[in-house]
Amino acid sequence: VVVVEVNGYWIGPGADLRGADLSGADLRGADPRGADFTGANLNEANLKGVDLSGAILKGVDLKRAKLNRANLREVNLSGANLEGADLSWVDLSGVNLEGVDLSGGILEGVDLSGVNLEGVDLSGMNLKRANLEGANLSMVKFAKAYLNEANLKEANLERADLCGANLERANLRGAYLNGANLERADLRWGILYGANLERANLKEANLFGANLNMVNLSGADLEGTDFSEANLRG
Repeated sequence: VVVVEVNGYWIGPGADLRGADLSGADLRGADPRGADFTGANLNEANLKGVDLSGAILKGVDLKRAKLNRANLREVNLSGANLEGADLSWVDLSGVNLEGVDLSGGILEGVDLSGVNLEGVDLSGMNLKRANLEGANLSMVKFAKAYLNEANLKEANLERADLCGANLERANLRGAYLNGANLERADLRWGILYGANLERANLKEANLFGANLNMVNLSGADLEGTDFSEANLRG
């Protein structure tokens, strides 16, 4: 068992770090699995590649923290502040993200499959190559977000705001986009096979080369939509 001292705190598996001030601390090499960080200050802390599985991070300040490739499986992040944090290539599947602030964060390649993000504001964020398969993204704000090559297979995007979003080569197979706003969205070469776009706003959206086989477009606003070279069979 690895136990290290950082900023006067002993950090090891199951450690009690409630309210600890670890702002700017370098925790690489530490083993905080199952530790209780409730209410701790980890502002700008370096947690790159750290195994935080089973840890309690309720209400933790992780603003601008470096968490890329960290292990956050089964972590409780409810009420945490992750504003501007780097969460690229982190596995967040099954994580409690209730009330979490992700604004300005880097989420490239993040695994959010099956996660409930209903109503969360992810406008303008980098979610390139993120895994959002089966996630509940209803009413999520994705305006001008980068979702190119993202996996949104069978995700619930009902009434989501994707205005101006970059969804180039994204996988939206079987996704539910009923009433979603895709105005001016870039969906070039996207896979939308079997997706439900009923009553969706696709005004001036770019669907060049997209796979729209078996797509439901009933009631959708298609004014100025570019379907050049798209597959519209079925």
